[in-house]
Amino acid sequence: MLKKFFESKHLPWILGVAAVIVMLPALKTGLLMDDLIQRIPELKPSQIPPGLYRTGAVPDNTGKLSTVLFETFPGFSRDRELWKKSKNYGILPWWLPDETRCCLWRPFTAFTHWLDYRMFPDSPPPYART
Repeated sequence: MLKKFFESKHLPWILGVAAVIVMLPALKTGLLMDDLIQRIPELKPSQIPPGLYRTGAVPDNTGKLSTVLFETFPGFSRDRELWKKSKNYGILPWWLPDETRCCLWRPFTAFTHWLDYRMFPDSPPPYART
């Protein structure tokens, strides 16, 4: 019986639907952790709390599509002063060596994030739009 279940051609669909159902409650939690960090380049300068500039997480020219494409998934800042601020504030782990280099460039994913925030501001699921 169990072997028949695992050999079923419908198993991938069953598991996919089950995964979606199990994860639906997560849509009500709102933006958390890295969602907030990735959202910073999307915001206009007037929308950024002044204290956030101390963290090293605010890129130049926020609110522009070009900034979103290049800074939504920046990895670790190329600016060593911003690196130190991010480590001091806790955005980056304190134990990370200063020589570490990493940068991510995901323009298509950043563009889809930009579209999402334009279509559904402050609300991950479309049905929760305020």
